[in-house]
Amino acid sequence: MFNYWTEGGFIAWGQRPDPNTGRTPLQLFMDGRAQAAYDTRVFDLWSRIISGGPPAEAAARKGEKLTAQDFVDIGNWVAQELAKDDVWVVLMPSGQFLKPFVMGLDYSPTWQIVFGNNKQRLYVNVQTEQGKQLYADVLSGAAVYPDEYSANFTKGHNLLLARDAELRRQGLELIVKALEVNPSPDPMVSML
Repeated sequence: MFNYWTEGGFIAWGQRPDPNTGRTPLQLFMDGRAQAAYDTRVFDLWSRIISGGPPAEAAARKGEKLTAQDFVDIGNWVAQELAKDDVWVVLMPSGQFLKPFVMGLDYSPTWQIVFGNNKQRLYVNVQTEQGKQLYADVLSGAAVYPDEYSANFTKGHNLLLARDAELRRQGLELIVKALEVNPSPDPMVSML
């Protein structure tokens, strides 16, 4: 699992470890101990991935703003990097939603949102069996959510990305319902 470093400890704490090995089901890429408990190579790799890697670095060197194509390139690069470590799930806090890493995920067909609210987004790699199944559960309505807002926002957001006009219409209806439940920026951004 790739996560923002400040939330790693909570993610580990919230899991039930294997009684024989003590390992949690989702192994963390990084946690709040960052460079103190992890090899500096791991911390450096985490830092490079979270920054958007070479595509983001190239734009920064030129002093240019990132373009839609840059976000596509970031998403492709991130997908390749995370696949090297068998990462199939990413959790990011709202403070990262407009950063290159998350924007790259948003532009990537490999990564899809399976949970979203105004505080967190959970992405899965839909090219993995686990990610494909969870994403299918979101679209079919089988996924379980803690509240109406996150259920409507997540499914609606994904349906708005469909090619089929009827699915996009259904997605818009769900996004409007999410906005009615919780008037907030994320549904508005999805509508735009």
